Amino acid sequence: MIDKTIIQQHLNILGEIGNDIKINQEIINRIEELKSICDEFSIKILAIGSFSAGKSALMNFLLEEELLTEEQTPETAIATELKYSLVESYEIVDVNKERKYVEKQQIQSVNPNVCLNIRYNLNNNFLQTFEDYVFVDMPGFNSNIEQHNRAILQYVERGNAYLLVIDCEEGGMKASVLEFVEEIRKYDHNLIIVLSKVDKKAAEDVQVIEQKIKAQASYLFGYDVPVVKYSKHDNDTKQGLLDTIHALNSQQIFEQATLPKIKETYQFLELALEQSIKSLAFDDSALREEIQKREKAKSELEYKLQQERSKLTNRMTSQVLPSIIAEVENALYVHSTELANAAISGSNAFSIRMNSILRPVLLENTKKYTNISFEEFLRDVNLSEILVDKTEEIVYTVTDKIRKVESIFSQKNEGTDNFNKVYKSVTGALAIATTAVAPWLEIIILFLPEILKLLGVGGKQSQVNKVKQSIESEVIPQVIEKLSPAIQESLAEMEDVMIEELEENLRLIISIEEEALQAALNQQDDMQIEHDKKLVQYKTTLDLVRDELQKVEKLETV
Repeated sequence: MIDKTIIQQHLNILGEIGNDIKINQEIINRIEELKSICDEFSIKILAIGSFSAGKSALMNFLLEEELLTEEQTPETAIATELKYSLVESYEIVDVNKERKYVEKQQIQSVNPNVCLNIRYNLNNNFLQTFEDYVFVDMPGFNSNIEQHNRAILQYVERGNAYLLVIDCEEGGMKASVLEFVEEIRKYDHNLIIVLSKVDKKAAEDVQVIEQKIKAQASYLFGYDVPVVKYSKHDNDTKQGLLDTIHALNSQQIFEQATLPKIKETYQFLELALEQSIKSLAFDDSALREEIQKREKAKSELEYKLQQERSKLTNRMTSQVLPSIIAEVENALYVHSTELANAAISGSNAFSIRMNSILRPVLLENTKKYTNISFEEFLRDVNLSEILVDKTEEIVYTVTDKIRKVESIFSQKNEGTDNFNKVYKSVTGALAIATTAVAPWLEIIILFLPEILKLLGVGGKQSQVNKVKQSIESEVIPQVIEKLSPAIQESLAEMEDVMIEELEENLRLIISIEEEALQAALNQQDDMQIEHDKKLVQYKTTLDLVRDELQKVEKLETV
């Protein structure tokens, strides 16, 4: 179970400081949002695997009830969330992120084309044991491609661990499974492999398969991945599953998600208090002069960002887009023989293989090249020239978080609410979620069968070399032609969000200083004793903030 005590203590300290000194309302709002993030935090465990590998059976086994349909067809699979709740309820989330409560029997008639996920809130012993977790039964790798992409992309970099279910009868990890494991390795490193249906093999055969899978996973991840065996007909295998899930470092996952936000809030408070202390030392004319400087800085900020915006737009168009497209082209040409073999097997096999190549390439390289471009933009803007005081640490935090942030993609259907759980900060500018990639893939998957039909590809008599040549000369150029405008449109949306939230954060830094100066100006007529009391309060609180900030920084290094 996650121990939230330390984080909650810091949030209480932040709240008390914010209420006591009332320096800036935006900081107080952030503290309240952080409290909600902490209270609502849950670790997502994604059950993944091929269709019919036994994911739903595994979840039913752990739940000790036949809740999930184990005979779903690949076309109707939907991501299904399971969460503990004292009061049971059932929810459906559509593709527009609209959430509504329904009756249990209505779930069976949900249209998978308009449903993003289903949530069962259950009063269940297993879920109560893991009440800080949300278990997600994912569509199989070989389920409907669009739905599989939609399911995977809504959890990429938001899922904290994976239960990879492999059918023992498959004898190991198939190529499609290996490809997906290679892909998720780039997002998260918390993986548990569950070997299902072990009762259908002799014990010595199961042991050989287990060792083979361990070797494959170790090679991909660079460390020993836990492999547990289970059979729904053998209740003794349950404890091994429970122990392995318990072994996940849930505390570390929680702290990695919350500590950076706590630290940033302390830094903003530190800045506010430092400016308040400085302001108390100014006379009336000096205060007015400093306030005018901040007003000027606000105007310069807007002008400077717009001035450099055109350069960012040009980079997105002339550097980021071509770089992503080049990576896509290279990946497709490298795998053209595999694509040819898949095409000979039929349009569905070809679409699945194309999708498995494109998705990780698009995700990884959109992140990589957009990150580089925005870093260059920050250098051009030169934040230290815009900000009036020497707020190097905050400037460093702002730019460093942007450079290091990993959630770079746009949640196309979420509007400005990039993540419900992420407060508005500079990281929000790059916390643009991964579903921007889903429409790109849908464009490709929809038109592939028509391309193959026009080329006469797909018959068993076709020779691999001939098909490969057709793919390289006709299919890949058309894929690139379809992808380019879709990617360009999404990059423009990313750019808008980046600039908007960067400006919002910089304005916050300036307004913190401005409010402190204005407060000091308003107090100029106060008695000296009030001045001295205020100064002591600010200095004492500043010492407290710095002490707590050091504690947070130590926790980050643990």
